[in-house]
Amino acid sequence: MRFRLLACETLRHELEAVCHETPHEVCAEFLTHGLHDAGGAKIRETLATKIQLAQREPYDAVLLGYGLCNNGLVGLGASRIPLVVPRAHDCVTLLVGSRKRYQEYFYDHPGTFFQSVGWMEFGRDLPQQDPFQEWVEQFGEENAQYLRKTLNRTKNYTRMAFIDTMEPYGDTCEIRRSAGEIAEKNGWTMEILPGDLTLLRKLVQGVWDDDFLVVPPGKTLDGSYDDGIVKLC
Repeated sequence: MRFRLLACETLRHELEAVCHETPHEVCAEFLTHGLHDAGGAKIRETLATKIQLAQREPYDAVLLGYGLCNNGLVGLGASRIPLVVPRAHDCVTLLVGSRKRYQEYFYDHPGTFFQSVGWMEFGRDLPQQDPFQEWVEQFGEENAQYLRKTLNRTKNYTRMAFIDTMEPYGDTCEIRRSAGEIAEKNGWTMEILPGDLTLLRKLVQGVWDDDFLVVPPGKTLDGSYDDGIVKLC
């Protein structure tokens, strides 16, 4: 089969590694991490354009290497070929291998700032915008205030978890050292959290089980706000 993969560049190393293992042909494009800082609407607009272009080529499916990511995937769909989306809130789930593992770690370790090779390497290259107004429109004023308070203040972090997915794909010693310097500068404890490429591997191998939503042609994607994370609209 022939797939078009559209993914965040923070997952580039991991996805390139698993693409070498799949029997399918995967034509990958990695989009700037800075789209996250431009807001969900910018992610949606960019991906919608890329999906429309992909439909002009003989692909069997479009694979999205994204989580729901500030509702940036909501409303996406294609008229001719299916979309395949991991059931994930963000890239952390994709790097640790499962929703369950991420949820357990998140609840056991509140105040964690996550880092990875991709986040350290690519960083942010678009002006950061305050998503507060977008949150107001989506969740209401009170909930938006809560999100701003809990998510946007560095002082809420007390630890860093560096998700190390690169073994055996490369040496991450130097970049882990850089992450440790960031943690020390902010007064955080640091933990090396072993990554797991299971979700990314299944995505490109066409093993689309309950960890994925397949959006048929003519349907669109929506957030489910439950354990399923995404649903058909």
